[in-house]
Amino acid sequence: MTAPPARIKAPGARTVPVAAALLLGAAVALSGCGRLAEQIDAAESQPPTAPAAGPLATAPVVPSPSPVPATSAAAPSSAPAPPPTPVPTKAPELSLTQSQQSLPAEVVKACGSMLTGTLPERLPAAEAGACVEASMRAGTGALQSLSTRATGLPAGEHTAALSTAPEFGLHLRNEEHGVEVIVSGGEGYLLTPKGGTPADPEGGPEERFAAVLVEAASATADPAAVGALLADSGEFLVTPRSERDGMLYTRLSAVSGPELQGVKMATLDIELDELMRPAHLSVSGFEHEILTSVEVGFSKWGTPQVVTPPALAQLGGLR
Repeated sequence: MTAPPARIKAPGARTVPVAAALLLGAAVALSGCGRLAEQIDAAESQPPTAPAAGPLATAPVVPSPSPVPATSAAAPSSAPAPPPTPVPTKAPELSLTQSQQSLPAEVVKACGSMLTGTLPERLPAAEAGACVEASMRAGTGALQSLSTRATGLPAGEHTAALSTAPEFGLHLRNEEHGVEVIVSGGEGYLLTPKGGTPADPEGGPEERFAAVLVEAASATADPAAVGALLADSGEFLVTPRSERDGMLYTRLSAVSGPELQGVKMATLDIELDELMRPAHLSVSGFEHEILTSVEVGFSKWGTPQVVTPPALAQLGGLR
């Protein structure tokens, strides 16, 4: 005999048979499955969309690696960084002629850019001055012929013998006026038909007058004075083959002239022989519309000249 179905009764509720309850749950489940199937079909028929961003769309948390301890940077040094080492420049290669092989080392050093076989188009004034000064000293002695106008010397023609080594000496003569200017042993003298006097820029009128003439004569004869004259000029233009009296020279022409005895010169040209010694020097300028000029020719380089001071009897003053 089959037992009657059990009944489940909640407090305050009607009693429902167990079988009926099971049938009711199954019906609800089947109804839910039907709706789920319809939702799946509808979702598959829609195009895929990107997942919406939001609190639930976050990427999984990946544990970050352990921080590596930072290396402490070295404290900057208070000492300044050393300047960069300059790249050494290659000295120009010399190209000496057979005659130039005998040049002293000091002349080769001072005139290096003029002895490379290819002359520069321009030459700095300081380099020109150093070259000519060194070559004049190496020349030991020479003769001069001068033509002057409105300078410290009497206007006209002059001749001179000069010694450039071991010390500077000069004996200049003006035959027309009977004037002689002598430099010997570091002292200067003036001799005239009326007597003679030593030169002293701090002395009396006669001594000061003599000092002016000594300075004017030395300006184009003393190696140091000629070097300073060139160095005081502007940059020089270089003409490799300048002809004079059938001879070829290297000509240097100043872009701007130097100052000569307080007068600003407009031009300075100097022609150098193969051993870089001056063969011709020309300086000119204007002061108060008056032309000042000096033309100097050099000859007999390498001939020692002995210059002696005048006798005391000749220095009794300008009477």
